[in-house]
Order: sequence, then structure tokens, then C-alpha cells
Amino acid sequence: MRKNPFWPVWMKAITLALFTIFSLTAAHAQNTITTESTENALTIMDDKIEEARIAIFNEHPDALSGAEEAEAYARTLPPSELQIEKLVTSIRLQALVLVNLERYGEASARLDHAQTYPLAPASIERGGLHHAHGSLARARGELGEALIHYRAAYDVYVAAGDEERQAITLSVIGSVYLDAEQYERAAEHLTRALAFSSLTPQSIMTRHANLAIALRHMEQYENAIAEYQTAITGARAIGARNAEQLILGNLAHLEIARKNYDAAQNWIDEAMAIARVDGIDANVENALNARAELERQTGRLEDAQTTIEQLFANEDVATKAVEDIHVHETAYKIYQAQGDFEKALIHLMTFKRLHDQAKALALDANNS
Repeated sequence: MRKNPFWPVWMKAITLALFTIFSLTAAHAQNTITTESTENALTIMDDKIEEARIAIFNEHPDALSGAEEAEAYARTLPPSELQIEKLVTSIRLQALVLVNLERYGEASARLDHAQTYPLAPASIERGGLHHAHGSLARARGELGEALIHYRAAYDVYVAAGDEERQAITLSVIGSVYLDAEQYERAAEHLTRALAFSSLTPQSIMTRHANLAIALRHMEQYENAIAEYQTAITGARAIGARNAEQLILGNLAHLEIARKNYDAAQNWIDEAMAIARVDGIDANVENALNARAELERQTGRLEDAQTTIEQLFANEDVATKAVEDIHVHETAYKIYQAQGDFEKALIHLMTFKRLHDQAKALALDANNS
């Protein structure tokens, strides 16, 4: 599947160094509960869950063991509805780590296990489980199934009056529709998400950037530019340079679509400067693809070929990632214009395969 272009890109840019990850072992947790009051034990439990969340957020290599440690500690708490909720939360976090690791069968098994616990009818964790099921389905390319779970999670959050989680879930639903290339629906949900006041600077940046993508594909270029510029301001405010690099590349693509080549070149230069000055190249491919397309459209075919070939160095052209579908489109057009029909055909066939996959995802989402 084609992943949300801002997940996990912008999350990697945020440094959260305020926590010592996993400082307590499960064995120590067992001892602690016998000497601390129940109130203190719950505080420790909440800290362990928060540490596990942050580890997942930062893709820490010990994220899974941290979530398992949180579960072990939860089992030492006095039996109650609250204990059950903490157990389910820690198991759900384990499943999310496994989704990130593409261990989908194990993730599914942990979610099934979490659902065996009798959560209270009004527990917010019911929404969390639906959200995790949605993340698993989305990772598997089952967008229709993902939307069913995300909508169920949203309903739980509405019933609970939790505006922050409502906003997050609307944003995720919008990004799923971006995956499915259903841009009107994506724009609708992302706009609704931005209406909430309980948004963090990071989430505001992400939603404006994704809304801009939807508007660009809807050919609402002026509105898209405004959203991109808001997202850039947000990225710079929090120091998210790799996210800024991605947005600048997207702006270049938009200006190329408008035949505004001077503006496109300026955005490309800014994106490449981040790679050159800051050493950040997480999203330089996006800018390079824009540069190759700009060179093609302005008749600099040899330069375009040199640029596009940087993106396929030491890679099997036919199996380059789905996220690079538009790179294959650009490469096909360049090689066709150069008269290299053998290479053009390779990229055309790969583009067609990836495009057919995207259409299947769209159909799945539309049928949900």
C-alpha cells in the first residue's frame, strides 16, 4: 500500500528525551506493588504505558519489550475494571509495535487476546482497540476494513466526548482516503479534524500538509499552496526539517503542474539545501523526482535522465517501492523522450502494476 506521506516522517523529527525508557524491570515492578500504595502503583503504571507509547512514537528498538513490561506490571495491580483497562492498553501497544515491524500475524493474535478481557461498557480503550485493528488492516492494504474500525473508534470517542481522539481519528480516516486516492473524502475528514482546538503543533502541521495533498489532486492549487505554507511554518516552528523537506518537494510538484517553473525550481533548491546543509535526506527523493520532471518539461532531457537515475541507483527498477509510483511515471516519460524504449517500457509496466494496486485499494475503501 502507499503509506500516508506524513507517517512516520514528521514523528521522527520530534525529539522526546525527557523519559528514561523502561527503567523498571518487570521483576522490580512485582516488588514495588507490595510496598507502594495503590495510588502510587497506578501512577507507576501510567508512567510505564507512557514510556511504551513514546518508544513506539520514536521507533525505539526496545518498544516491544517496554510494552510487554507494562503488561507485566499491570498484572500486579489489584483486580478492578481499571486493571483490565491497563492490561488491554499495554497489549494493544504491543500489537502496534508488531504492526510497525510488519509482523501482522502476531499483531492480530495480540489484539484478539486483548479482546478477551471484559472492558467496561464506557471504556475509552474500546476505541483504542478499534484504532489498532484499523492500523493493522491498513498496513495489510485492507483499506475498507481499516475504515470500518476507524469509524467505530470515532464513535467511541464521540460518545466519550474525547475531542482530541476524535480529531486524531478523523485525520487518520482522511489519510486512508489519501491512500485510496479519494481526495474529496480525504479533504472532508482532514478539514473536520482541523476544526478541533485540542491539536498539538505536530498534528496541525501534519493535517495541513495532508489536506494540501488532497487539494492539489483536486486542482484547487491556490488553496493547496496556502495549506502547504501553513504546514511549512509549523514544521519550522518545531524544527521538523525532514517534514519541511517533504513539503517543499510537494510544493515543487504543484508548481510544475501549474507550469510555474521558476517557483518550482526555488522550492526544489530549498529542499536540496536541507539535505546539503543539515545532512537530512529522508525525503530528498521527492525533491529529486520534482527536479527530474522539471528538467524534462523544460527540455533538458540529459539532465533529467541523470537526475532520475540517481533514484534507481543499485536498485531493481521493477521492484522499487510502491511509494515511488510517480517516480516510475517520470522515468517512463524521460526515457520515452530520449528514445530508450526498453527502459521506458520497464518503468511503464511497473507504473501500471502499482497504479492497478492503487485502484484496488480505492475500490476496497469505496466499498466499506
